[in-house]
Amino acid sequence: MEAKILKIAAAVDEAGALAALPESSITRVHQGAGQDFRLERETPFSFSAVSGLCAMRKRLSEYMLALEDVQVILARSFPGVARDVLSRGGFTLYETESFAEEVLFGIWEHVLSGEGDLKDEVPAFPEESSGNPGFYFLDLRKALNANPDLTTKKILRPFFQNVSFKELAFLYDHFPPWLPEDLRNLGYFFEVENIPSGVRVTVKGGGK
Repeated sequence: MEAKILKIAAAVDEAGALAALPESSITRVHQGAGQDFRLERETPFSFSAVSGLCAMRKRLSEYMLALEDVQVILARSFPGVARDVLSRGGFTLYETESFAEEVLFGIWEHVLSGEGDLKDEVPAFPEESSGNPGFYFLDLRKALNANPDLTTKKILRPFFQNVSFKELAFLYDHFPPWLPEDLRNLGYFFEVENIPSGVRVTVKGGGK
């Protein structure tokens, strides 16, 4: 029986390194089965001029049309609305820190097994570090992309109101505008650090 052919689009930057989707400028489509994959085409596609949620949704729609018969998209991450829009568009999404040909085989194996997206199980609430009690972390971008019914308030407010913690660090596209007043009222200090594709927010608590 002939192996099923899969087309995988990798989002890369100008240097050819795997990139977060909004930071990518080139889409490389690989076609193959098993361990036999080849580069089918390479297409310039950039999100650099996009500003605002509506513009990003429109650009993502254009991106999906450009992918044609691709079934899988590989990127370093899918921040913002990218995961929700592309998932609803019928694409299977995979994330990895860097690209290697072995990744294509792994994806092919996983998709053919019927297991789907490797990133389906995403924490929707801050998780405590196993080695540092009282220290919590959450990638808020992934949590919201995987759970469209949630909001930053629905996730963070219950945490701040009910959990005794020393420190919470979370990643997001931007600093939630409602958060400073909440933290001031609770007596918590916070720091905001710019990172690629967003910010890292560290909140100092007074818990255990």
